[in-house]
Amino acid sequence: MLVGAESWGAEGEGTTWTEAAAAVGASAPDAFGERVRRKAKLLGAEQRRRGRQRRVE
Repeated sequence: MLVGAESWGAEGEGTTWTEAAAAVGASAPDAFGERVRRKAKLLGAEQRRRGRQRRVE
């Protein structure tokens, strides 16, 4: 999944998750792009949560 995220970041603004998944050769770019998008969102939320937790302690 990270490969899709790296591809998306490398392409720049305006590239969709589906386009990034297609660029890395995913067999089902719509589904793969959606999984990568959800995973990136989840990881971002986890990083924000951990950051808030560090500031409180």
